[in-house]
Amino acid sequence: MSTPVSDARAASFRPASVRSTVVVIAFLAAATAACGGKQLDMTIPVEDARALNSEVSARYVRTRTLLEDATHDARTIGLLPDELPADDLDVDLLRHVMEACFSQGVSHVRDVDLEQVPRAARAELGEPHEPLTARPPVGRALACDPARMLALETYLDVVDPEIADFMSGRVLLVDELRVDLKDVLEAQLDDLERTVASANAELVELRETSAERRALAQTSDMPPDDKRRVEIDYETITQELDQIEAVLGQISGELTSMRQLRRQLVDEAARSIAEFGTQG
Repeated sequence: MSTPVSDARAASFRPASVRSTVVVIAFLAAATAACGGKQLDMTIPVEDARALNSEVSARYVRTRTLLEDATHDARTIGLLPDELPADDLDVDLLRHVMEACFSQGVSHVRDVDLEQVPRAARAELGEPHEPLTARPPVGRALACDPARMLALETYLDVVDPEIADFMSGRVLLVDELRVDLKDVLEAQLDDLERTVASANAELVELRETSAERRALAQTSDMPPDDKRRVEIDYETITQELDQIEAVLGQISGELTSMRQLRRQLVDEAARSIAEFGTQG
């Protein structure tokens, strides 16, 4: 059985954070009673701001990174590696398949949830006996299936493994680029635009809530240490919200140019593929 002395001794060994929490809870209980049972929430929503900051930044970085990768691939996909002379492979056959693949539209996998924002596309080979003609979906899109894919697949059986790996890898890269430029990036850019609108609304709400709770704490009977903690949290959330506002402004300023670049890269990739094997 506990006694007043043992309870007091136990309380003295509580960590400072626990003791302060007890004080805050006791104060809120008193404030609740004084206000007819309505609890006063003076917590500054720092974690909500941090979560919003992380989400907005992650979505922006994801799309920015994919656009940069697609830019590189679109502008270099028509180049042959120096160590692989054009005479060592059927350039015309591979170019024809690449062009036909990239020119195809995007057909989504059946029952795919189009509300989900897709990640960067990843193309894979099929089973060893049908590596190109029975490939799995490329992300949420069906793999391209140009008419001469079977001819290329047959050709891979009679060339050196190194050449076969290069040619099949180039088909996968073209298909990934097709899906990224014509589907994934378009969806991610639309998502960024929606994110700016929703995050700006949440930003305003967090600023208002923080200011109201700070003012309430300043005029309350909360212990001085807890008031200082509220001030620290208010300064912290202000910094977080300022960072979010800056990122949202950056996204808004870049969205139009990012959309234009995506459309431009579709044309650049098509030209690069058409010149496959002819560039230095």
